[in-house]
Amino acid sequence: VRGAAARQRLETVLAQAGLQDRAGERVGRLSGGMRRRLELARALIHAPQLLILDEPTTGLDPEAWERTWQHLLALRQQGDFTLLCSTHRADEAARCDRLMVLCGGKVVACASPDALLAQVAGDVISLQARDGAELPALLLQRFGLQALASPGEAAGLTEISLRQAAGHTWVPRLIEAFEPGRILSVAVRRPTLADAYLHLTGSALALKSPQGAA
Repeated sequence: VRGAAARQRLETVLAQAGLQDRAGERVGRLSGGMRRRLELARALIHAPQLLILDEPTTGLDPEAWERTWQHLLALRQQGDFTLLCSTHRADEAARCDRLMVLCGGKVVACASPDALLAQVAGDVISLQARDGAELPALLLQRFGLQALASPGEAAGLTEISLRQAAGHTWVPRLIEAFEPGRILSVAVRRPTLADAYLHLTGSALALKSPQGAA
């Protein structure tokens, strides 16, 4: 891309990245999020038909994350443009047409987001418990429920996840099944792609949230 066309493309991609007012500034003075947006602008300056991105939104704040994806989706809708993206984020994967799920270097599934979600039946029940590593075995023994445990965000806490139809009816049963104070919280929600990944691989998805989000 040369001459007037290059200058026009430069103005376009900088505006799309929200960096038009920083065009004369050295890259070294930009924040990490701005540099990430600039990387995407540089990749788009020649209007490629195929764009390969490796976790493109790492380091972006929520507003920049949303703006970046709105731009990518708009490019895709314009026609002859294919986007291949690697990500650890379920909300990012949900915006794709087709997903290839990798675990341990192997492909474990390849389907649309809706098809992967359809493999996760029932509601997802999430419990936060104190010293709850043995709770999956107790839930299996008492109720016949299959559950998975993972370390909680705080020391001494355990996150328990299980799937069950009519999940709301299980909330009082689960709380009453253990001594007071053992279960700190119970939440019920519909499955996400992170739950589909857990169902397919047996491992929790290593979510990477944008800076400032969590």
